[in-house]
This record gives sequence, C-alpha cells and structure tokens, in this order.
Amino acid sequence: MVTRFMQQHADELQLNMLEFDVLRSIEPGNPWMKELASRIVISRPAVTKLVASLVGKGFVERRESARDRRAKNLRLTPRGRAALRRARREISRVLDAYVKQLSDHARADLHRGLAELLDAFASGRNEVAAATRAAR
Repeated sequence: MVTRFMQQHADELQLNMLEFDVLRSIEPGNPWMKELASRIVISRPAVTKLVASLVGKGFVERRESARDRRAKNLRLTPRGRAALRRARREISRVLDAYVKQLSDHARADLHRGLAELLDAFASGRNEVAAATRAAR
C-alpha cells in the first residue's frame, strides 16, 4: 500500500520508494556509503546511483573522509529533511484513512501484530543484513 502510494505520488513528493528508504536510512546517523548499503540491503552500485539522484535533487550531501577520500559520509540537507517529513505526513494520512475504516477490535489486533512485527525486526535486523551480505 505504501509502495503504491509512493508510486502514485512520486512526482508530487519528488521521491520514489527507494529514495524514501534511503532518506529514512540516512536520517538517524549520517552513515557512510558502505554502511548505508548494509542498512537498506541493496548493492553498493545501486546505493551510489540512488544517492547521486538525491544529491542532484538537493536532498542529500556527501562529504569525503579526511582519512580516505574514497569514503563518503552522508547527511540530509534541510530540503531532504523537509521532503522526508512531507512524505511521512502524506503516508500517515493515507494509512490513517485505512485504519479508521477498521473496527475497534481489528485496530487492536493490528496494533498488537505491528508491535510484534517491530520487535521481530529489531531483534533480527542485524542477522538479516549479515545473511544478505554473506549471500553476495
């Protein structure tokens, strides 16, 4: 549903789903390019292409490491933070409209299920990323 929403509103939001994922992954800690590829579990060349697109849109800036010019640190620009906020706000609006259609019981079940899913993601995130890297 979120992917479909992002596809329908990509021009308006100036982001596609992968770019949205990249912005979300950059936001919490200004990662290095290599680290970003591990976070979103896609190849380094794909991350490089996505980051170049976001740099071109003015959403992300790359900074070279003082020790290794090949290493690039990433951070959101003010425009990138605004785009991420706008996309999150619109996604929340759409999801809220769907959730409001559910019964109280169904909403409670959804809440419990999502909490369990988030716990599973939190505990398994590193294992999944490690397994994905090992498979490459």
